[in-house]
Amino acid sequence: MKKLIALLLLVLLLSGCPGAPLAWKVNLMDKIETKTGSFNIELPFTTGEYDLLSFVGANKSGEYKVNVPIKGKIPLSLPIVAIPVDFTDQEISVELTAATIKYQILLRSIGDLRGNISVQAYLTDENTDLESADSKLGEQIIFDLSKDEQVFTREVVLTAKQLKGINERKLKIGFKVSGNMEVVRSGVVGVAYELQTLGLKDMKFAFDEKMPDADGEIADFSDAEPIPPQVVGLRLDYTLGLNHDGDFSGITTAQVYVAPIDETDIFQEKYIFGNAKDIDMSKNEQDISGSASVNSIQLNAARKDQKLRVGLRLIGKDVAINKGGNITFEYELKKADLTAYFTIL
Repeated sequence: MKKLIALLLLVLLLSGCPGAPLAWKVNLMDKIETKTGSFNIELPFTTGEYDLLSFVGANKSGEYKVNVPIKGKIPLSLPIVAIPVDFTDQEISVELTAATIKYQILLRSIGDLRGNISVQAYLTDENTDLESADSKLGEQIIFDLSKDEQVFTREVVLTAKQLKGINERKLKIGFKVSGNMEVVRSGVVGVAYELQTLGLKDMKFAFDEKMPDADGEIADFSDAEPIPPQVVGLRLDYTLGLNHDGDFSGITTAQVYVAPIDETDIFQEKYIFGNAKDIDMSKNEQDISGSASVNSIQLNAARKDQKLRVGLRLIGKDVAINKGGNITFEYELKKADLTAYFTIL
């Protein structure tokens, strides 16, 4: 009896047990033709700031003045003059998700005046009313008219509506002046302005790249031994090298997809393989590795055709731009092993 039990155990060990690795393994590195890929991000500035002043059209400066024959207080309320900012000829291949705008404005009093006036800045996309609630650009500026001139610098985090104008690369800025001028000496009096700087900083962007493309890359292992009927699962072990030549910070996720050979869009939820991997964008070079079992759709496709489509999707959200330029992202498949699991028939 002991010999019979020992013999049965030996048979089980040799033939395997449920969930144990089967001696069927394919190195997909030899079965995937293209193992590298890249994509570019265009950011038309070389530092972490983007100067917009050169794209400002008319009304970069102006003045309001009137001849006042008497002394005293005069109410002042000037209509907003829209200043167009058009940089549609600039190539920005990503969508900004956050940014701070920095501007500097010179205000100058004309004549002998006293009192304070307020200047409210507005910024919005091309099609929105400048005086809408979400177009305000920070708090009011208070200008003391007794001073000949003052320079004000402000930094304001942009709203979603304002970011829309930035991403469309066509927006408008304007300033509303109101208050009371106290005329000390009669004559020509008024207020002048000059927009001296206008730019973006603290920019963050989003991107969604499918590599090598929507069809993915073919893994053809049809020349390998057929997948045995006992196989109930396949495990894929992979290592990807990722690098970029930009200066960023933040987290991007990398997700691998595995789909049937006849699928034209592999980046669907049902073809997700394993868990998404976080990529630290502050590192220019890094490897990510993963190991997981394919789902039933992927297993049936592998068994039927002994071919699969594989792809990589990189999703960046709120990636901070520390330096712009033409940035290249590259990936390289360094390891891809497909191993079978089986059960006893």
